[in-house]
Amino acid sequence: MLRDAGSAGPSVFYFMGLQGEPPARMVADRSAYLFDSGSGVGHAYARLPGVTYLLEVFCAGTHGMVTGYEDREGRIVPVLAQDDNRAALDWGMATLRATVAHFVDSVVVDDVVAALDADVRPATIALLQALALARASR
Repeated sequence: MLRDAGSAGPSVFYFMGLQGEPPARMVADRSAYLFDSGSGVGHAYARLPGVTYLLEVFCAGTHGMVTGYEDREGRIVPVLAQDDNRAALDWGMATLRATVAHFVDSVVVDDVVAALDADVRPATIALLQALALARASR
């Protein structure tokens, strides 16, 4: 879309994980944190079936489903099927987001206290596995 509109856009897209080969018309580089099955980087996907669904839960919007876009007074805005994502809100998305925000505000980013270059992907996978198993055992 960006290239078709005459814009260079961002030079890199960052993802939590990627499946498959990049689109033929990719306008920017791409980088993945946990895994990139197209380039064979990371083994998180093979070790945690359903990781995509787990990650999507954390990225769900509290607004309703986007059904399209429209131009309103020179701004492109989403058209929503409904104002809110009732299922996500009833599930506790507001609590999840508040918890994550509190964690981010509280985390100490200091190389004296923590190894800032540590690879925490194995711990991330272990936590996602524990969450998936806890949810599956209910």
